[in-house]
Amino acid sequence: MRLAVAILVWLVVTACAPEPAPTPIRGSHLATLATTRWTVVAIGGQAIAPRPEVLLGFDATTVAGSGGCNGFGGSYAYDPASGALRITDLVSTKRACGDPATGRAEAAYFEALRGAAVASVDPDGRLVIDGAGPELRLAVADQPLPVPTQSEAGPS
Repeated sequence: MRLAVAILVWLVVTACAPEPAPTPIRGSHLATLATTRWTVVAIGGQAIAPRPEVLLGFDATTVAGSGGCNGFGGSYAYDPASGALRITDLVSTKRACGDPATGRAEAAYFEALRGAAVASVDPDGRLVIDGAGPELRLAVADQPLPVPTQSEAGPS
């Protein structure tokens, strides 16, 4: 009888206990990046105003998007088990940015892409890309991505 009462008390206490707070630890990885589209929400810990033109998209082996002033493209390799991400052969258009702040943000964005080492998903469902450059945080996007043409693309 005492055992039954002890179990009943334990069940009541556990059911009434508050749920633990969500952990800020990043650790989950997407099964694939292929066919995903993202919009950048923060670069190097600094939130950027939601702008649909700051995009990143992945196909089977290529990456493409826009930095706010220029479109870009390249290749990537992703390991879903470890989250290892490498972006290579990055090329972009060479349009001048009219706004200096947008130009600086775009330069930091391209630096982050070139230095990418790991991709994970944070508790809010945002893609986090980290590595040698500034950390990127991206939210799911649904718009198509621009891809630079050979004639307007050069090394970024």
